[in-house]
Amino acid sequence: MATLKPRSVRLPLLIALPVLVILGLAAVFLSGQEPPPPPHPPAPNLPEPDDGPPPRPETDPLQADPDPPPRPISGAPATAQEAEEMADEAWGALEKLRARLELKYKGAEYKLDRGWTIELLMRRLDRLDGKYFRGTDFALEFPEGEEPVAVARCVTRSGANLPDGELKLTVNLRTGITEKSGRLLARTPEGLILLGEREYARLDELIREALFSHCERQQAQTDGSLAPLDGLYDDSPGEPFNAASLSASAVVNRPLAVEFACRSLNGERLAEPAVVTLDYAAKSVAISSVSAKSWMPLPADREAFKNQCRWYLRILAGTARNALDAGTPRDQITLEGDERFGWAIRYAVVLPFDIKLTISESEPWTITLEVATQFGRPLPFKPLRYVTEGKDGRDGWEDGD
Repeated sequence: MATLKPRSVRLPLLIALPVLVILGLAAVFLSGQEPPPPPHPPAPNLPEPDDGPPPRPETDPLQADPDPPPRPISGAPATAQEAEEMADEAWGALEKLRARLELKYKGAEYKLDRGWTIELLMRRLDRLDGKYFRGTDFALEFPEGEEPVAVARCVTRSGANLPDGELKLTVNLRTGITEKSGRLLARTPEGLILLGEREYARLDELIREALFSHCERQQAQTDGSLAPLDGLYDDSPGEPFNAASLSASAVVNRPLAVEFACRSLNGERLAEPAVVTLDYAAKSVAISSVSAKSWMPLPADREAFKNQCRWYLRILAGTARNALDAGTPRDQITLEGDERFGWAIRYAVVLPFDIKLTISESEPWTITLEVATQFGRPLPFKPLRYVTEGKDGRDGWEDGD
């Protein structure tokens, strides 16, 4: 007897699936609707945009120190005295070359031979030898042109390059006009510049004159503000300084204070900056400490200082006396206001802040002017006292002075 196999259910399902897919697509097409878009993840919760300024850098370029940090320079003299000696020796040798050039030019009937050499001029090169330099450290050249110009240079020290570049002496042999350029400066091991007595003596002159000029401007300032600070220095202060070396600037948060300073040379910092701060409101002067004796020295001779101050004190005493005679209350009389102010402070080398004015409480008036400081620093000797009594009273130094 035969056995019947059960009927398979997979075949009808496989046949039905494509039919269902076709029917579904046809239904969508006939309905005119597009299939729904695929789902998207929710948008992140971002903060609102900020229209404020971008974050500031850690260092504000306007507040950053404009001078680069010091760096050691090999071959630089270790002391200002050594630098002065080296410079004097180098310039002395260049002057010898100039003198020989002029003599040779004259002997050649004022005709320049651009084939001349140092050996030809000096006969022996070792005549230029010194403590620091040898004859081989110097060079001579003659630029092309119509004028008989010679350039003598000190280019090395015992064969090594000079730390600040060559020293150069240029002379026009026809006119004798000579120009010098170049510098030779001492430095600390860290690279800070060390100036000598000559440089600080020049800074003393430049800063004093700028200070006196500004005092004179401030004297004429009627609105109580700080007088202008432009044009207080020479355009050509002389080597090794230039106009950028010197500054006169208002002091932050002190409306009537000015700083006169030399802190660097061509962007290289000084080991001992030369700075004077003058505060008109506080009636004070502060001077930086410098080891050079030529920087803002105090007067050493009392008699000489008396002679310097005599005319200034006489002017101030006369001005005060005239004010009293005109009825000005004694407590309203000051040491400013005289038209000769600028000349007087330059000659006496003292500021009104250094002078103490005392007027007696009753007539006949006794006016006493005492000078015990110079630029705010105590004098190294007994103070000066100038006394004026009434119209016909004594007028001069205190008795016994």
